[in-house]
Amino acid sequence: MISLLIPTFFAAATPAPLSDDQKERLRCVAALAIIANDQQNSGSNWPNFPPLARRGAHFAEKIGKATIAETGRSKEQVRDAIIAEVAALQEKPGNSATTALGLTCVALMNELDPPEPPPERAYCAALAGNAYDSVRETEGNSKRTQSLGNISAMLNSSARDDLVAKGKSAAEADKMVAAARSKLIDDSEALRKAGKSETLDLEPCLELLQPPEK
Repeated sequence: MISLLIPTFFAAATPAPLSDDQKERLRCVAALAIIANDQQNSGSNWPNFPPLARRGAHFAEKIGKATIAETGRSKEQVRDAIIAEVAALQEKPGNSATTALGLTCVALMNELDPPEPPPERAYCAALAGNAYDSVRETEGNSKRTQSLGNISAMLNSSARDDLVAKGKSAAEADKMVAAARSKLIDDSEALRKAGKSETLDLEPCLELLQPPEK
């Protein structure tokens, strides 16, 4: 599972030595990979960390490419260096060392690879609703359909609550959420007619359902 946080672009001359800064960044990639892996498996061991699966992978890719450019190392050599750092951290008992390092690494990640603004909640409600309808049409009342139905309902409620908190009435909030859904359907249909495909990522929307960081 941890290897999922090390992007697939790391694949196989003597490389230039790593500077202290480069070592620190690769160590951070390793620490965030471990934490992200545990978050996905248990979710309860790292309460003071944001969700790291998506952001950690993006940070790893950015740091990996920079290390390759700066040192002349191959993709495989950078990947192996990260794996060695993972192994070194996992040899230490408990999570205290990884936790301490991870908190520093989140700050470094935010500095070097700032997070994108979160998507609009109304858009996320529309996206989840479309995904639910599509899966229900092909799979019926499958477990995946039920899961997407729950996610759709939570995002829809979150979008309405967000709009009401911003001063909209409940009726106005309902109309705005419905309008976002109609626009997404129209945009998708326009792309289909033009012979184009699109990739819609629900994962950033799921992060809106995470409890706030402490």
